[in-house]
Amino acid sequence: MRNYMLFISFFFVSEAVKWSGISAPPMLTGSLGAPITVRCQYDLLYKDHPKYWCEGAFYELCRIVVKTTEPRENDKASIQDDRENGVFTVTMKALQWRDGRQYWCVVSRKGRNIFAGVFLKIVEEENIITAKPEEDSKTPDGWSVLRWIMFAALLACSVTLGVYTKFPGCRSAAKANRCCLRFNT
Repeated sequence: MRNYMLFISFFFVSEAVKWSGISAPPMLTGSLGAPITVRCQYDLLYKDHPKYWCEGAFYELCRIVVKTTEPRENDKASIQDDRENGVFTVTMKALQWRDGRQYWCVVSRKGRNIFAGVFLKIVEEENIITAKPEEDSKTPDGWSVLRWIMFAALLACSVTLGVYTKFPGCRSAAKANRCCLRFNT
């Protein structure tokens, strides 16, 4: 039972980690023939990790366009990593219609990489849009908060299971691998 609860706890923690640590604007509009700059904000915990910008409908199948560990510039894009501020910046050069698609800001790490999707829309207008991540992007959403609450509840049940088995009335719950809560009134 304890191994099962540790597995569930690990699942919630790994899910929370997978969706945190990097942010980028979800959608950008760029002008045909003009460059566009994208800022990908990441947690300083990842400052020494390689970063890259890739294209493709799904992150798992995306093709790397430019990477911080390889030549940082090619005919399509360039990448700069500001490790002090936790931001890497990608500049796409001379946008073409075919550049309108899904891209990904990615921080490479052991295990599962962390990533944020950016959809690039191309228009004929002459204005250049440079986007920054939203200011409140580090504010946790409801689901991530709920995961941590459920993690804490599961952890509390696994820790207290052994303690409550000493109280009358809770032994049957412990034998059934259930958590027993007692309230003194």
